[in-house]
Amino acid sequence: MRWRSMVKVRGCWHARAATPVPGWCRSQPTTCSPAMRRRRTLKAQLPIRARHTGAQNWWASRQLSRNYPKRTTSCAPPGCYGHQGNNFVKTMLRLEKERDTIDVVDDQVGQPTYAADLATQIVALLDARPPAGIFHGTNSGSVSWHGFTQEIFRLMGADPARVIAVTSEQFVRPAPRPAYSVLGHQRWADVGLPKMRDWREAIAEAMQRGFD
Repeated sequence: MRWRSMVKVRGCWHARAATPVPGWCRSQPTTCSPAMRRRRTLKAQLPIRARHTGAQNWWASRQLSRNYPKRTTSCAPPGCYGHQGNNFVKTMLRLEKERDTIDVVDDQVGQPTYAADLATQIVALLDARPPAGIFHGTNSGSVSWHGFTQEIFRLMGADPARVIAVTSEQFVRPAPRPAYSVLGHQRWADVGLPKMRDWREAIAEAMQRGFD
């Protein structure tokens, strides 16, 4: 039997979460985002669950998910940045040159994740071939977008005070974002694999390597 893996880049998580979300949630993973965004995420997970459980919807697959064959694994990394393409870090580097100050939300906490670290972690996961499940491929620790931007400024030699903290109400987006989207890493320990390093170490190395 072939061993399968799926990487789900964007996640929908609990709207009222206050602690890291585990790999196997006992309640439906939802956020304050519109229903379409939520359904799209759940739809991405369903095929990999239904293939082996026979479930035709999220709730049924959730009940049967622990019966997965040990050949299917999914990795859920939200908030990635890297040296290719557009991402949050590149946007902040550009805005630092264009503006005297930058407004960034301080009431949304997550785990910015270095794509290079994620790639390394996925390779380790594939080599280990652990029992099937959802593994959260995010850098450790947590930070608000405001705090993350201040660290970017500090690393590039700019004044972090130029990053102004604002609320989500002041910075309206087309799709509302969850206030707390921190993911747990217990499943890595359960299969004897180390979790990914702290987000501060990751962004420091990424900044040292430079962005185009």
